[in-house]
Amino acid sequence: MVILVTCFEPFGNDKENSSQKAVELLPDKIEQHKITKLMLPVSFSRSPEILKRKCSELHPDVIIMTGQAARGEVCLERRGVNMAASKGTDNDGFRASGEIIYPDAPPSIVSCFPVDELASKLSAKGFPVRVSESAGTFVCNRLYYEALLNLSAISSLFIHIPLTPAQAKERVKGKPSLPSVIAATVLSEVIYSCSQYKLPSIVG
Repeated sequence: MVILVTCFEPFGNDKENSSQKAVELLPDKIEQHKITKLMLPVSFSRSPEILKRKCSELHPDVIIMTGQAARGEVCLERRGVNMAASKGTDNDGFRASGEIIYPDAPPSIVSCFPVDELASKLSAKGFPVRVSESAGTFVCNRLYYEALLNLSAISSLFIHIPLTPAQAKERVKGKPSLPSVIAATVLSEVIYSCSQYKLPSIVG
């Protein structure tokens, strides 16, 4: 099985991105799964196009997308939503204002991954993991919705990773964080689980 794992470049004033740090720690192969890593720009317009081009070249069986979020747990995102909105700008200087991404497409699309079961298993192993109902409305969601809508033949999941301890230290005191090695272990567990589930492309 070929699995494409994406992450994002540093965003705004950050010197690093927690998704990048975690994905960099992944091996090139987990069990029988071949891992290809792809770092994407924090760009509403460019990241979906780069993802589609890579999939045309690689023909992966699964796409695991990752991004960072100032949360206390690793979040398995249940769905992508058909909206782009942001408080600030992406790395291209673009600010989304609540526009619909695809006017004739569903308001949201649910991943085929059994996120509740997967989160439960990972939590039982002691990992800080929970299910999040959507990937928000920033670039992470824009990428996720693109994959679920236009790459629907490929099983896709988006995972938000907490800030690294170094990032949290530079922000407001008390921000939650997670060491990259733990985040990478969670990603490895998710990748390993791909062979345990029969993953149709889209549910609902």
